[in-house]
Amino acid sequence: MIHKGCKLSNLAGGKYGANQAWGNGKPVTASTAVDIWVQQKKYYNHAHNSCAPNRKCGVYTQVVWRKSVELGYAQALCVESGEWSYFDYLFL
Repeated sequence: MIHKGCKLSNLAGGKYGANQAWGNGKPVTASTAVDIWVQQKKYYNHAHNSCAPNRKCGVYTQVVWRKSVELGYAQALCVESGEWSYFDYLFL
């Protein structure tokens, strides 16, 4: 997803993906964002490779996916609604 006038929009496929973290007006470090994403581990069912019903765990699976080999980081301040962070990951 990319920043467009304080709105997020999807990336157009390819070998890159993205996770986001919202700071609600506060900066979000890369370390803090990863910590937040790893909290979704409790919703991930390893045996079935799926999330618990009515729960999200996609950003957790991306953190631990072996094909995610690089992480890029950017941060933007949206004057209207606070700060958000954008992270690219590269698949190999």
